[in-house]
Amino acid sequence: MSKGEADTSAKKKSKLPIIIIAAVLLMGGAGGGAWFFAKKGTPDPAAAADAERKAALRSRVFLPLDVFTVNLADTREPRMAQIGITLEVATAALSDDIKAVMPVVRSRVLTIVSSKQARELLTVEGKEQLAHQIADEITTLLGYQPTPRVGANGAPVAAAGQVIVASLGGVAQPPSQSGKPMIEVNFSQFIVQ
Repeated sequence: MSKGEADTSAKKKSKLPIIIIAAVLLMGGAGGGAWFFAKKGTPDPAAAADAERKAALRSRVFLPLDVFTVNLADTREPRMAQIGITLEVATAALSDDIKAVMPVVRSRVLTIVSSKQARELLTVEGKEQLAHQIADEITTLLGYQPTPRVGANGAPVAAAGQVIVASLGGVAQPPSQSGKPMIEVNFSQFIVQ
């Protein structure tokens, strides 16, 4: 073996470990990059749920009504209630629909509240029932079917809106749409004197 061949053979042997190390690093880097991008492509379930919750909170539409001051139906002594109401509706368009008929909404809420006695409104159940009656009345006014309510005994409870529409003598459109325009009736103030 000549000296030139020995130098070439030695150079080849000295480059071989460098090539092997470079190939291992390259494959490791490619594998790590693939893992990183694959991991990044699958969303974290907790982060997705949190983002969905925040989007739902931002999409909520609230419509505050003026405070209602109403004489109650108590016969022994005059009683009154001062109630602040904020409606939560499904869309901004429904909020606009309610604003368009606000005088009727206020009249119907006043009629519902004035038919109550103080003892009814002082309980949590009474407040919940009032909220349901207001929601049903506004839902019916907008042309939707009220959500059926079930009593403690499992029997369906009649919607209060049907009685009030008849007692006001108004001509109500029969509910034609399905869905849930009213999400919730929230009380921002509730004073009974």
